[in-house]
Amino acid sequence: MDENVVRKFTNPPMVDELGRIASLDNKMRVSVKGEVSNVSGIIETNETKRKIVTLSDGNATVDVKLWGELASLRIFSGSVVEISCVHVDLYQGRRSLNSSASTKVKNIDVEDEFSGVIDGVSFDESNTSILINDEMLSCSTEQLSDIFPGGVFAENKHVKGRKRRSVITVLEEDVVAMVAEDVDKMVAVVGEDKLPEDELLGEDKEEKDIDNEAEEKLFKIESV
Repeated sequence: MDENVVRKFTNPPMVDELGRIASLDNKMRVSVKGEVSNVSGIIETNETKRKIVTLSDGNATVDVKLWGELASLRIFSGSVVEISCVHVDLYQGRRSLNSSASTKVKNIDVEDEFSGVIDGVSFDESNTSILINDEMLSCSTEQLSDIFPGGVFAENKHVKGRKRRSVITVLEEDVVAMVAEDVDKMVAVVGEDKLPEDELLGEDKEEKDIDNEAEEKLFKIESV
């Protein structure tokens, strides 16, 4: 078999400008990348299942149909992905892309670290997410279960992790921050129990004045 044919099959050309797909031949094998602008629900039949992911490059969009187990991948709107080894599907004059047995989906967003207190949470399995630092971040059901066992919200949960745009890749409890908060609370409680230094000095002075006055009276009595 021709080496170029094998190379194009196993490592098809990357299409960065999604508008070019409109002119590609039917069944042509390519790879694409772009920002996810929409993710459909999963459509299941007796034989297979399918999900449509819409990619955008800012100028054009294309629908990528993920079949079989690929349909179960968690892909979030706003993330940037690279989808390899898909082929052009021409139907009623409109081109889209179909996954193949070789298709891989790779998230290529840059990861950022974050930390803070969770202010809100969504346990809806179709949209599991947390509100932190005034930003709603998507996370997996497993990640959420690790933070809130049993699906019960608890206040003052300090967490830290990494995210790609609005999608959490790593999420864990921030034990150090939680311990520091507990220590601060203990110090505050102890501080409430202590009288201010000026007040203590005032009490000492008052007691000393009373003692001096008593001594003076006793001295006068003894002198008489």
